[in-house]
Order: sequence, then C-alpha cells, then structure tokens
Amino acid sequence: MPVSIVVISLCSVMVVINLLGNSLVCLVVLKDKAMRKTPMNFLLVNLAVSDMIVGVFSTFRFLIDNPFENLRGTPAHVACSFLTGATFMWIGILASVLFLVLIAVERYYAVLHPLHHRTGMVARKLKTIVTALWVYALAWNIPTFALFRYSDQTGRCFVLWSSPYLGQARAIWWVINTAVVPVIIMGYLYIQIVRKLWKTLQRGRVPSEKARRKVTRMTLIISMVYILTWIPNSVIFLLLQFSSLVTPDSPADQLGILLVTFNSCINPIVYSLHSTPFSKSLKNLLWCCRPRCKRNAVVPTTRMTLQRVERDVDDTSYRNEDFVENRIESRLSEKSHQSIQGEST
Repeated sequence: MPVSIVVISLCSVMVVINLLGNSLVCLVVLKDKAMRKTPMNFLLVNLAVSDMIVGVFSTFRFLIDNPFENLRGTPAHVACSFLTGATFMWIGILASVLFLVLIAVERYYAVLHPLHHRTGMVARKLKTIVTALWVYALAWNIPTFALFRYSDQTGRCFVLWSSPYLGQARAIWWVINTAVVPVIIMGYLYIQIVRKLWKTLQRGRVPSEKARRKVTRMTLIISMVYILTWIPNSVIFLLLQFSSLVTPDSPADQLGILLVTFNSCINPIVYSLHSTPFSKSLKNLLWCCRPRCKRNAVVPTTRMTLQRVERDVDDTSYRNEDFVENRIESRLSEKSHQSIQGEST
C-alpha cells in the first residue's frame, strides 16, 4: 500500500532524528558538570531516554517486514512480547508522561515557591522519585509481556485477555492515566506559572526572571506538543478498542503511531531553539569532536583558574588589610596606655 510506504519512510526518518537528538541531549547534560547539577536537566535526560524507547519500539512492526515468517509457537509469542508487540513502547510512553508531569511540578515550585524549590527538589529526593516512576511504568505494563500472542491467521500480535471487557477497561484506564489526568495537572500548573510570570513581568522584574521564563516557556512548549499529539492518538486508541471504524494497521492506526513517534523526536529540536545553555553546550560538544578541542579547552580552564586565583588573592588581601589595621590599632592603644601611666607617675 502507498500509505505503508509513506509510513515506513516517515518512521525511519523520525527514528534517526529521535536517536540522534535525544542521544545528544544526554551527552550534553552528562558532559557539562554545571548542567548535571540542576533538577530540570536531570529530568530532561530521563525524558530523552523514555523518548528513545518510544521511538525505537513504536516502529518495529512497520520497519520489520514479515518478522514471523519462519517463527511459530513460543518463539513467535516471545517476539511479540519483546519486539513488535510494542510493550516497551507503552513503558516509554507512560514514563514520558510521568516525567512531563514532574517537570511541570518542578517549574511550579521554581516559579511560585523558589525557596521550597531549593530545598525540596534536592538530588537525592529527585532520584528516588524518578526511580519510582520508572518502576511504576514497568509494573503497569508487566501483564502485557505475559499476555501477548501471535496469530497465524492474521499475522499480527494481540493481547490475549480472559475477557474482552478487561481489555476495554484497561484501555479506558490507560487513556485516563496517560491523557486525561496529566493534561489536567499540567494545565493547572502551567496556568498558575504563567499568571505568576505575567505579574512579575508587569512589576518590572525582568532581569531576575528572564532565565526562569525561558526555561518555563520551553517546558510549556514541550507539554503542548505532547497534548496536541497524544489526545488524537488516545481517541484513535479508544476507537480501536470499542469500534470497528479503526482496525489494526489501518490508516488511522498508522496515523496514531506517527503522532507518537513525532512527539518522541521533537523535544531535542525544542531544546535547541529555546534553551541558550543547551545550545551553547551542544556547540561546545560538537566543536570538541574536532582535533583542536583539547588545545582550545585549555583556554576556558585557564581563565577559570585565573579567576579563582584572583578571587583568592583578593580575599587574602582583604584579610591582610584587616590584620594590619588591627595591629596598628593595638599598637596605638598600647602607646596611649603607656603615656597615661607615665603622666600618672
């Protein structure tokens, strides 16, 4: 079908962009010591990892032609569970949604409660929360690993529910869990954030809020892209479960996969356009791939060392000046005391 050829071509391009872009996001943050320390960048790395999982496993059934041509029985069922059944894609999608909500929470505290943000979003707490979210995303999708089967008649993978109502109930809960509740939470948080930033902008506190506004704008765009791509996909998913209007591998089903794949590859482009620190770090990383990198890298390191030396010298000079002044004052007081004693005698 012409549609399948278009889908395969688009998926291939988006997977390449996904892996290249999100890998660069991880490298940029991990290579930059200053960026590694911020909660936001830690969350963006986890979001990039989940997006790579989504991009790779969402397109297997389109990129692999007749994957079960020579497989039957248990090997075909295992291949469905771990490759073309898209179980890992669902894990990546749920993790991605949870990280987007957590990013909105982080921005909420950074803008509305900055003092609590400095003490609340510490690295140890954040690592615990992120680990819990990954465990939850994996645990939620464990049943599909065991229930995926391959049909020799249709040539497709399917989930073998004991009752069709269980599959429909899970589909409803999935849409609530990944679309309805996250959109409500992110919508409320970003409305509060925008209101706060608008008030500070009208008060004239532009310099102190400029960086915070840029980061918030970037995360807001990421969330809006997710909402615009995931809500149509959720509608398609529900129609696939409850209606005959949408069938597996139909144009509507393929459109849903394309929307998910597009959402997983667009975030690095947003970072490059709206995050100055990320853009600079990315340029430095790409520049350092050149042979002259090590020689050029000495300059900023030397400059930073000289700045630290100058600061230490200044601190030392201040201490020496204080020491000299104290010595002069003590000598004057001793002389005045001696003169008073001489006059009294």
